[in-house]
Amino acid sequence: MKMGAGARPAALGDTQAALAEGALSALWNPAGLGLLSAPEVSLTHNKWTEGVTDQRFVGAVPFKGAGALALAYERLTVDDFLGFDAQGTPTGSVKSGDDVLTVAWGRNLAQGATGASGLTAGVAAKVISEKVAGVSASGFAADFGVMVRPWGAGAARNPWFRRSSLGAAVRNLGQGLKFDSQTAALPTEYVLGLGYSQPFSGDLLTTGADLHQVTGEKTSISFGAEYWLKGLLALRVGYRSTDNTGAGLRAGAGFRLGKVTLDYAWSGLGENLGAAHRLTLGFRFGEPTPAPGLAADVYQDFVERGKRHMGLKLYDRAILDFNEALKINPASAEVQQWLLECGRLMEGGEPR
Repeated sequence: MKMGAGARPAALGDTQAALAEGALSALWNPAGLGLLSAPEVSLTHNKWTEGVTDQRFVGAVPFKGAGALALAYERLTVDDFLGFDAQGTPTGSVKSGDDVLTVAWGRNLAQGATGASGLTAGVAAKVISEKVAGVSASGFAADFGVMVRPWGAGAARNPWFRRSSLGAAVRNLGQGLKFDSQTAALPTEYVLGLGYSQPFSGDLLTTGADLHQVTGEKTSISFGAEYWLKGLLALRVGYRSTDNTGAGLRAGAGFRLGKVTLDYAWSGLGENLGAAHRLTLGFRFGEPTPAPGLAADVYQDFVERGKRHMGLKLYDRAILDFNEALKINPASAEVQQWLLECGRLMEGGEPR
């Protein structure tokens, strides 16, 4: 249960308290579901250390005025290995595996007038089953999370303020899994994080940092950065502190083609352990939208780019920019007028 879900979060060093988004937020900070604007599904394959694989499915659906509901299923399998009894005598091949079923819900609880938007909260319930050498155990766990994006007069005046986010999550709260007379404690984790996003001429840089405390372990920190190029290609890098030599560094990339995304992550596992490789395929039943605190900035960025391209007589590029702006604000009369002007100029009209 300490193995993170999804290629994007892994590439960002598990930095998700304030950066969780889409259907996968159900497994990191369920408050992120409160920002979901269209149904999503996600499938992840994780090749961990030799003989260990992890498969995950997540689906999430938003309901107008009632938040979003998500369902997730995880199956972790371990290749058969040789078992021994208390005297050290081989007992034959041993099978092991875990199953986790998660139901999560999140919604926006407060919305600021600026659109740099408020407070979201979420909760998740898990049913856990583990089997080792024919012995089974099961249990229940819960996750809780909140995310805050500043709003009010201060956010309206300061773009950097409304581009920031704060998140907190508690994961794997529960009594543990009971094997016969012994109980295996759950890896309960407390996370606090900060995020910041900055648009650059149609590109988007997102950064974040988290503080992690897993019960019975040392406090750790994580960092992550993601750069989206033209909304098509994402480059990611991350790090999570660890005592394992050579471990902690993460990297990855993402591709978006229409409503389909494909993400890859490489995670160093430490000396003599090699690396883990994750691949996530996602599908969104609707247009992707920027985070609420960025919508106004990204919209204005596309409008300004379109105007610059018009000044250079690159009307085809200007039309692409204005169409991107309309995805954020479909009712913009200003952008619609600029599109009409582009069409007139492409037909040989004189600039006004």
